[in-house]
Amino acid sequence: MGLARTKGDRWLTSTKDETRQAIVEITNKASWKLSICTRELEVGVYDHPDFLQSLTQLVLSQTYVRIRVLIATPPSSIEYDNAFIELGRRLRGYIEFRHLPEKLWAEAETFCIADDFGVAYRLREDSWDGIVDTYEPPVAELYGNLFTDLWTKSDTASGLPRLSVHGASQPAYQ
Repeated sequence: MGLARTKGDRWLTSTKDETRQAIVEITNKASWKLSICTRELEVGVYDHPDFLQSLTQLVLSQTYVRIRVLIATPPSSIEYDNAFIELGRRLRGYIEFRHLPEKLWAEAETFCIADDFGVAYRLREDSWDGIVDTYEPPVAELYGNLFTDLWTKSDTASGLPRLSVHGASQPAYQ
């Protein structure tokens, strides 16, 4: 006899505010892993205080948390004073950013995955229209596999900060 499906919440997004709220909700559901595939760390979403607070709580609530971020925008275009990147410098946890080459971006949508079950997803990075589900393991697995494939093909020496802050007193960009 299999386990009963845990009921998640599912809803649609169509604005930046709804997308930000969805990303915060997904981050709040995470307990050990957050995977983000984004065009450019969308201003007003990943640098918003609500997201940063949720991310801080995630990192501080566990001894091991893995946060991986794929960014498609060329590194020279990203402002390194982004609050999300700065938060990674201050938190005890592990955050890694990688550059997703343009040739691979066609395979990727914009999404955020919490652990192996929650997903906030936008088919087009130029639209805020998306779908969110706080518990949909098959969909999270599908996007998790895509993320892992893109992660392994992405550039680690791109000029993006590779930030590891485990036990470091003053982490530095590599």
